[in-house]
Amino acid sequence: MQKGIRLNDGHLSYLGVLAKKDGTRKGYLSKRSSDNTKWHNKWFTLLHNMLFYFENDCTTKASGLYLLEGCVCERAPSPKPSLTAKESLEKQYYFTINFGHDAQKALDLRTEDVKECDDWVAAIGHASYRNLATEHESLMQKYLHLLQIVETEKTVAKRLRHQIEDQEIEVERLKSEPAAQNDEDVDIRKIKKIFYQGLKARVSSWPTLVLADLFDILLPMLNIYQEFVRNHQYSLQILASCKQNRDFDKLLKQYEAKPDCEERTLETFLTYPMFQIPRYILTLHELLAHTPHEHVERKSLEYAKSKLEELSRIMHDEVSETENIRKNLAIERMIVEGCEILLDTSQTFVRQGSLIQIPMTEKGKITRGRLGSLSLRKEGEKQCFLFSKHLIICTRGSGGKLHLTKNGVLSLIDCTLMEDTETTEDEARGLGQDLEHLDFKIVVEPKDTPSFTVILVASSRQEKAAWTSDISQVNKLS
Repeated sequence: MQKGIRLNDGHLSYLGVLAKKDGTRKGYLSKRSSDNTKWHNKWFTLLHNMLFYFENDCTTKASGLYLLEGCVCERAPSPKPSLTAKESLEKQYYFTINFGHDAQKALDLRTEDVKECDDWVAAIGHASYRNLATEHESLMQKYLHLLQIVETEKTVAKRLRHQIEDQEIEVERLKSEPAAQNDEDVDIRKIKKIFYQGLKARVSSWPTLVLADLFDILLPMLNIYQEFVRNHQYSLQILASCKQNRDFDKLLKQYEAKPDCEERTLETFLTYPMFQIPRYILTLHELLAHTPHEHVERKSLEYAKSKLEELSRIMHDEVSETENIRKNLAIERMIVEGCEILLDTSQTFVRQGSLIQIPMTEKGKITRGRLGSLSLRKEGEKQCFLFSKHLIICTRGSGGKLHLTKNGVLSLIDCTLMEDTETTEDEARGLGQDLEHLDFKIVVEPKDTPSFTVILVASSRQEKAAWTSDISQVNKLS
């Protein structure tokens, strides 16, 4: 026969006293007897996940203890009463505590108030070590947060005390300084009064100008600005010529990297005045949008806007040529190794884009299976830039920088474009079916080096047509 489990009676008695004092839920409940025949009125108290019951609220020693960990507490329907007991049973509300295993019989309890019954069910359902641990963790986090706030407030208060002390010291220092004599104050007031009277007379004689009058005055000066724009491209050409000197280029990059430049290049500073006229036009558009048609300044503002737009149209050609030089210099800065041909100001940018370059062997044959996977296609992807005299092929590295490929600078004078070529069986296998009819060849025949072939693949037939058309047109012009 299995013996009963031994418990520490002394400690349980202490917990019972503690439960009577600090229990979260206390009160009388009716408890069904073990033979299910009678109901006994007991005084219950809930402490954490332990439910103690006493004979009455004056008893110091607990009559029993239920451990609630893992139990389920829920409302139970009232049993069908007999005709004689119907009146009394209608005033009773039942709930049951199931302990989740067959070895322990369910505990049936009842109250005389529905709210009290619901409160007991909620309290017992929440009496779990896991819930208590979660609440403890949540309270601990709140405590740490409040502790951090308190420490921050202490630091702020300490700084404020230091500031107040410094201010008090400064106030005492100012108090200790000898006060100026009264006759000096009178002299200063006289000087201020004389200055104010002279300034008032000068302001009263100033002419009154409105905004449109200012534009009328400044419009004749725009010819100076137009001369600056006309001469501007020569400044960029001189800069491009100077950058061919590597020592100058290195020194310029060191100065441009200084924090005072705020990541702006010398070309940015040179071209900044170029955009003043568009800014003036936008400003006038905004002013006109908020100026009524009957306003006295409306016609003057419209006249100034028309003059600025006329000047903008005159400057368009000069600005376009300047933008081309800026574009070439920007691409040259992106190439890590540098590219001196882009410093030639006669070079005109045509187009740029991503193309796949088919790798070739030393004998001029396609490497078999080279483009069979997506990763290998990505490896063959190149950034191509077409200019009026050259085609530049680069790979994009980390940070967006470009690196010239081997034979990556092609002089278009030495190139022959072959748009529709007959591919051999090995070439077709190397290209793959999905890349057929998207490739075009460029045969390069330099004067002082052996000839070679570059095969490029576009992403679509439209892109291939655009590239081949531009290359053919540039070849004709060169």
